[in-house]
Amino acid sequence: MREALNQLEAEGLLVRSPHMGTKVAEIVIEDAEEIYTIQYLLQSIAVQICARKLTQEDICEAEKLNEQIVAMTSLSSFDPDAVRVLNYGFHRIICGARVYPWLTRIISALWIRLPNRTIWVNPSESRVATQYHKKIIQAIKEGNSIRAGNLMKRHLQRTKRVLYG
Repeated sequence: MREALNQLEAEGLLVRSPHMGTKVAEIVIEDAEEIYTIQYLLQSIAVQICARKLTQEDICEAEKLNEQIVAMTSLSSFDPDAVRVLNYGFHRIICGARVYPWLTRIISALWIRLPNRTIWVNPSESRVATQYHKKIIQAIKEGNSIRAGNLMKRHLQRTKRVLYG
C-alpha cells in the first residue's frame, strides 16, 4: 500500500503534507493547458509511427467507437462521461495501444490528469471532433501516416483552444 501511495505521489496524482495527510492533487487550468500541449505532440507522433502498423481489426474498432460517439452525441440527452470513455478508447487504438504499449501508457497517464471539461456537451464541437476522427482513420487507411499525425495534432490543438482559449 505504501509503495502504491509513493507511486501515485511520484506521478503527481497525490499530495502529501506532514500534518495534513494525503489528498488528491488538484489540476489547475495552466496544468490542463500544458497537458493538452503535451498530448497533441505525443499523440500526433504516436499516430504517425503507428498508423502503418495498425491492423484492420484496430481500424474497424476505432471506426465503431467513433460511430458510437456520433450516435450518442446526436441524442437530445446523453451521458458525456460515457462519450469520454468511448473517445478515450478511440485515441488509445489510433495511438497504437497494441503496437507501442509504453507510448500509449504515457499518453494514458497524462489523459487521466485532464479535468472533466469536455467538448462533447456542445453538438457542433462533437461533430467537428468526430469528423477529425473520420479523417484520421481515412488517412490511416490510405497509408498516409504523416497526414494522420498532422490531423491528430490539429484535432487536439483545436480541442485545447475550445476548452481553454
